Amino acid sequence: MAQAIWKNDAAIAACPGCNGAVSRFLPSTGQNRAAAYAEVLGPGVFRTRYWLLQCAGCGRGALAEVLVSPNPDHSDVLQDFYPTSPDLANVPSAVPTDLRNELREAELAASVGAYRAATALLRSTLEKTLKANGYAKGNLEAKIDQAESDHVITAARKRQVHEDVRRLGNDVVHDPWRLVTVIEYEQAHQYVEWLLEDLYADRPTVQAELVAVNRLDASGNPIP
Repeated sequence: MAQAIWKNDAAIAACPGCNGAVSRFLPSTGQNRAAAYAEVLGPGVFRTRYWLLQCAGCGRGALAEVLVSPNPDHSDVLQDFYPTSPDLANVPSAVPTDLRNELREAELAASVGAYRAATALLRSTLEKTLKANGYAKGNLEAKIDQAESDHVITAARKRQVHEDVRRLGNDVVHDPWRLVTVIEYEQAHQYVEWLLEDLYADRPTVQAELVAVNRLDASGNPIP
């Protein structure tokens, strides 16, 4: 995920109003140029300044929390920035709307640091994807194994989604609370993106294979 930074009195960050493109957010003009500031970490040491900003591309408003150093040789540091912009996977156009929406909600949760919720939604995306492709019987582990046995996914992809999507999602849903890191989320996100590419980038070919192994009917619907 691209990290927002503060440089030359402006924020450099992904803008949701520009479809996630990285943009410069410049201070608002007039009286709102500096909204407020407050002392932290002791008088005269650091200040936290809150800036009202606008995207140079689309004009969308933003708020930046910046830690201002009293040393002119030290750069100010961006502590927080709003709005966040989800890091969206580039999925094939053939991916059904419900699967795409499930993935996008996971990405939205991750954009605000809710990695546990995002990981659970990635697991949900994985299971719903397999069901949509005719793997409805058994638990998620069995569904993944069946897809690999049918040669619809590779053995490598099977290991990836078992270890970094299914098991991580199970940890969130069933086990005691623990921190899920951004690295764990990003790994799971990448594997779900690749799985969707496996199944939908060349949909006619994959659908024909699924029909041949009696997972889908001739119209592409899962066989009960």
